[in-house]
Amino acid sequence: MLKAIKNLVLVLLVAVIFLAVSAIADNVEANRQFQAGLKKMKAENYGGAVSRFEAAKLYADDPVLKANALKQIANCYGKQGLKYKEFNAVESLLDSYPTQIKYGDMVRRQFRLADDFFAGHRDPAFPVLAWIPWLKDKNRTIEMYEKSLANGPYAKAAPEARLRLGRLYINADLPDDAMKTLRQVVKMYPKTEASKYASLELANVLVQLSRKGDGDGAHAKEASLVLREFIKKHPKDPEIGWVKKSQVEVDNAIAQRWYDWARFYHRQIGRAHV
Repeated sequence: MLKAIKNLVLVLLVAVIFLAVSAIADNVEANRQFQAGLKKMKAENYGGAVSRFEAAKLYADDPVLKANALKQIANCYGKQGLKYKEFNAVESLLDSYPTQIKYGDMVRRQFRLADDFFAGHRDPAFPVLAWIPWLKDKNRTIEMYEKSLANGPYAKAAPEARLRLGRLYINADLPDDAMKTLRQVVKMYPKTEASKYASLELANVLVQLSRKGDGDGAHAKEASLVLREFIKKHPKDPEIGWVKKSQVEVDNAIAQRWYDWARFYHRQIGRAHV
């Protein structure tokens, strides 16, 4: 029994030594690939550098080395103007190595990249054919704002980013997502300019939906509340004319709905007495 225990301890010791040696060897190779990547970066061969840094990240056992390789991958994509690829590299850093980076700086970088897409940037569909201007990848702005806001919901750029996201949902004909997002702007950032404009956008969506047929009247009721609150907070706003006109419209719609219900029940009661 004692001999079996000794043999087991010996096997475990050998395994530990083997794993330690393997880890050292892997980190040596990771460092070699990392240095090769730096040389390619210096030569402005950014595509080749990415391949080397990817290899370094794969070989590395040390999380610091993995994070550093991923940082350089993001840098390389940035140098090539591949903003969506850079964004995803930053997202991986935030997700997998939050303690190895300046988290706030990385979140701010994500917001700036999303803003670039909002302003019209699109990555090339095929980087090797980047010189053909019309071969562009699809619009990633909504995805990028969603992820940026998940990582930094109260970052300095968040109020404007969330407002922009709400407008993008409106343009994409996603009213439910738009209303949810615009409500968040009003609730989360109440003292900002973004909150004021979100109230206007939300009221406009609600008014439009109430015109299409409001079911239980929920859209008109919420629109009325949003518009009244806007008038209370911003009585001298340039949009106040539209706000007051819309207020009258939704209040009339609510009143008409109550009138129609009253007539319906009056007829029902009359029939019951016949």
